[in-house]
Amino acid sequence: MKTILVTGASGFIGRLVSQSLLNNGHKVITTSRSDVELDATNTGEHIHIKKDLLNSSFDWSKLPLNKVQVIVHLACDFREDSYKENIGLGKNLIHKIGKNIEIIIFASTAYIYSPSYDLIKEDGCIKPEIKYSTAKLEIENLYRSISKLNRFKLFNLRISSIYGPGNPHSKAIINFYKKIMKGEDIKIFGDIHRKREYVHIDDVVSIFTLLVNNYRSLKSGDYNVGTGAGYSPLEVANILSKNSKVIISEGSNLNDNLKGIVLDMEKTKRELNFKSKVIFEKGLKDGFFDYIKLEKSKSQKFILYQS
Repeated sequence: MKTILVTGASGFIGRLVSQSLLNNGHKVITTSRSDVELDATNTGEHIHIKKDLLNSSFDWSKLPLNKVQVIVHLACDFREDSYKENIGLGKNLIHKIGKNIEIIIFASTAYIYSPSYDLIKEDGCIKPEIKYSTAKLEIENLYRSISKLNRFKLFNLRISSIYGPGNPHSKAIINFYKKIMKGEDIKIFGDIHRKREYVHIDDVVSIFTLLVNNYRSLKSGDYNVGTGAGYSPLEVANILSKNSKVIISEGSNLNDNLKGIVLDMEKTKRELNFKSKVIFEKGLKDGFFDYIKLEKSKSQKFILYQS
């Protein structure tokens, strides 16, 4: 059993990663600004600390970092004006770590890369376009330098766009779900042919769990987390609308730049023995059926409430 600190545990990724680590028999200390309820029955041990680590007034002595062997750093604020808070949290966490720390797994993003016509390797062109990605890159660099001094293992996971049931950030996919569920035609605007990569939440949880369970035999470094395949908004809409009467049409295209961010997964496969298992087309359609069930459940609850 390892003692693991998971930051941002109330988020979409955090809850599922924390539960997976519990299921693998570990002691999991979760932190977040809201409550986190996990099932620790016949599994590991769960302790939750309800605190906002992004708050500059947080008392870091409240965290038992001297007992932690593994840190899974997921906490972040997606808002553009939260750049300083994200950087501050990353710095505070690394400077407060205890002497027992053996590994940090940091959830970075594939959007630190510059778009390319080719698959992007870990040594590809780095050029974040928004403050969120810039903060991720700065934390990567900070952790890398300190890991060499303190001699703990570090895995910077550059994760592509995550999709799957319950993800509030897959706005484009959710909008497609809404339209198709209502039988409404879809008109796509913007960079309709530019490809981006999607990775299923089950695969993301899988790589975090793999690293925690096996990090002593694995090589530290920066690793891409994706599938190695990209899809344009037009392709996503066509996959979902197949066998329906919904008509997909193209609106105005912003430009003809077909560069995208699609990851080369060879290093991750070779060094970590990891390969995504969820096929995008199947994951997308399964997510649509889950969305329908959820919406029907909401409608039934509303009717009961009204009555």
